[in-house]
Amino acid sequence: MEESNPYSPPQSDTVSPPDSPAPSLWNPDAAGVWSLLFTPVFGSVLLLKNWRAIGREDKIGTARIWLIISIVMLVVTIFSGGIGFIYIIIWYFAWQKPQTKFVKSQWGKDYPKKSWKIPLLIAFGCWAGLFLLFVLLGVMIGLGQPQ
Repeated sequence: MEESNPYSPPQSDTVSPPDSPAPSLWNPDAAGVWSLLFTPVFGSVLLLKNWRAIGREDKIGTARIWLIISIVMLVVTIFSGGIGFIYIIIWYFAWQKPQTKFVKSQWGKDYPKKSWKIPLLIAFGCWAGLFLLFVLLGVMIGLGQPQ
């Protein structure tokens, strides 16, 4: 019969996790920085994809909620500009930064990084399309004015 010392510190039954290879991810810090230009919708999509790659089901549901909120806030920001700046600060510290901390605690800087080519091409394409839309609307409004 083994007797334990009642004055010894408590012991936990933790088992160190197996060394699983790190999934290929977009750098969450870079996603946060790019979100300054492309809105938190851009960053929320990439963070959602990162959580899927990591396999954290609890975070995937939360990521979807942040994506929906980011889309709603983008629409709200179009009509009342200043709130967008406040939202991006909240988004960064409440949602983006925790993923950075998680990735650093799990793999440090030693994880496979996904290429930024496709996400940035899509984002720049959206900006170009939006710019073109505004130009066309301006031209159409200008053509409709009597001279």
